[in-house]
Amino acid sequence: MKKSRFTPLVGFECRKTFLTPWMLLFMAVLLAANGLKIWSAYHQVTLPFAPYRQVYGDFYSRYSGAVTPEKVSHLMTIYGPLEEKAKNMTLSGEYDPEAYTYSEATDEDFFRRLFYTQMKYTYLYGNNAYAISQRATELSDLYRQAGSLFEARKNEIIARDFSGRSVPEFHEFQGWELLLNYDYSVMLVLILCLFPLCGIFVREQSTQMYMLLRTTKKGGGQTVAAKLTAAILLAGGLCLLFFGLDFLLVLASSGCSRLLSCPVYALPYMQFTPLNITLGQYFLLAALWKFLGVLGFVCIFLLLSSLCRQTLTAFLSGLACLIGGVLLTEFSRGRFHLQWWNPAQLLFPRAMTSREEFVNVLGLPVRQWILVTAGVVLVMGIALLWLLYRNRSFHNRMRRRACHASV
Repeated sequence: MKKSRFTPLVGFECRKTFLTPWMLLFMAVLLAANGLKIWSAYHQVTLPFAPYRQVYGDFYSRYSGAVTPEKVSHLMTIYGPLEEKAKNMTLSGEYDPEAYTYSEATDEDFFRRLFYTQMKYTYLYGNNAYAISQRATELSDLYRQAGSLFEARKNEIIARDFSGRSVPEFHEFQGWELLLNYDYSVMLVLILCLFPLCGIFVREQSTQMYMLLRTTKKGGGQTVAAKLTAAILLAGGLCLLFFGLDFLLVLASSGCSRLLSCPVYALPYMQFTPLNITLGQYFLLAALWKFLGVLGFVCIFLLLSSLCRQTLTAFLSGLACLIGGVLLTEFSRGRFHLQWWNPAQLLFPRAMTSREEFVNVLGLPVRQWILVTAGVVLVMGIALLWLLYRNRSFHNRMRRRACHASV
């Protein structure tokens, strides 16, 4: 049985494209920079109350877990008078030996930021979710009577999503809130993909190597397939390295893995999310979305490399597409026609999943993130088909030229 030549070809493309010494060094530097960035960001969040970690530990051990009226009452006996003084602007910033931290002002900030706000959210979330579900049910009946089936069906879905929701326990989610809003690593991944991939096809044109490859029987097709496989391996490996590092550093800093079994709407930012999954499942899903967004840009980078004649042109074009896509996500909120095809939308999954958003598709309410995901896959498919068409066209053209030359 003849041994397949495709796997060694993929290995050759990997070594030639991104397993070079300078590329590995660049990757290691950015990986270290990302680790330092998220580590310092976590400690910056907790820095204001670092001198009072012992005080915090004592109160957290008392308040963590199931929220009970006794815990709420005990917290309010401490925070209630401080809140009243804050409203009256009579808090003292002077050193107070009776204070838990340094003064009344720091006590108020300490208990509000670390306990009161999250515990209040946890305690009231079940009632708020029930109110949303009931209101959505009422609106569904009202719209159905008025003949607006889209609005009726949309509110039925909302009522079902929020039915029976509750946050059973109070915990500290500072580290996971940081990870939810951390975008530095995905931008580094895209930069690391752009640098080697912008020249993956340009180099063959500049050295006239593509003329030789496409005159062979399978050289053109197998070479293109190997390049695509190498690009996917690059994107997958970088996402695994960077996103995995983010997760592990937050997990090591917070030191509490059981919080991953809490519902994702335990985070106040995600209180209106349509997702009824755990925090751990959400971060896995978000990583998959980001990977798909990275793959969308990888397909664009490959297509630009095939279209351009110089590596610098391909690099600048790819960088312009990347910056344009990211900026478009900021200016296209509420404009679905500017979102559904943009791979950058998948790089920030919290924006897609933080609230219920639907699109009217033939009278049926379809979640916006489903259409965005499908649109990005469509863009990837178009880019790949265009790329394959160009290479097949070149392949056939070069074979005809070779035949004419031999005659």
